[in-house]
Amino acid sequence: MSSNKKLDKEQISGLVDQAEQYEKNSNQILEFTQKVKKMDLNTKRRVLEFLWKIILSDNKSDVYESNLMRRICGLLYLPDKLSGEIKLDIIRKNKNDVHS
Repeated sequence: MSSNKKLDKEQISGLVDQAEQYEKNSNQILEFTQKVKKMDLNTKRRVLEFLWKIILSDNKSDVYESNLMRRICGLLYLPDKLSGEIKLDIIRKNKNDVHS
């Protein structure tokens, strides 16, 4: 799927349903990262950004969420530092959005 393609609400809902069903039938995080691992650095960075945005949607992250992100970075051969920078950027942006 192209990153420029716009999806309507029904398509998004269908994708979420498919992902939830796939996740229910899976027991390993490894299979979710195999395809992403082969992608370029910019795409991997975007994946981390999306994951952190989801995690920080309630304006906090707990130890389990942070541990999950460390594990994902390891599986994608990305440094924890990159993940931390992305997390801080999102936190800063969220704070700026609140104060705007």
